[in-house]
Amino acid sequence: MKIRLDDIPETGRQVTVGDAAWFPEGDWELVGPVAGEFVVTRQGRRATVAGRLAFAVRLACDCCLEPFVYRHDGDCRLDFEFLPPGDPYWTAADHQCPESELEVVALSEPEIDLGEALSQQVVLLLPVKRLCAESCQGLCPVCGGNLNLTACACRDQRPASPFKVLARLKNK
Repeated sequence: MKIRLDDIPETGRQVTVGDAAWFPEGDWELVGPVAGEFVVTRQGRRATVAGRLAFAVRLACDCCLEPFVYRHDGDCRLDFEFLPPGDPYWTAADHQCPESELEVVALSEPEIDLGEALSQQVVLLLPVKRLCAESCQGLCPVCGGNLNLTACACRDQRPASPFKVLARLKNK
């Protein structure tokens, strides 16, 4: 899904994303369809892709390791700017970005690879801490049982911490 900047009319261009060929691979599984409705607009060398992106993936909970489905359906905005190869941006050793440029993707060619940009956006939209529920209790540190499914009596039998020895050294 490549869009040339020259092909974007003054009024903008509607882009619908329905296939998942561009969807990134990772430690998740795509569940159901991917849907995106975007308007691509251009002003000079800058282009903006704005709209909605919806997808669902199966993730593993970081605490209990059980699979769960994470759904995203929300707004998405990407800003691009074509900077020709002779532009000082590409050769400068240091480039201080003003705040207005921090979220702008620099393009070396006047073409937006929408699939690649959306793929990166999906990775950024996934939660950093993957929890099946806010109240997830995780796994028992002694027997490894899922504390969300069964009560465990192992908590009372928890072995002494190996760091307890350090506390005694500190008191000397």
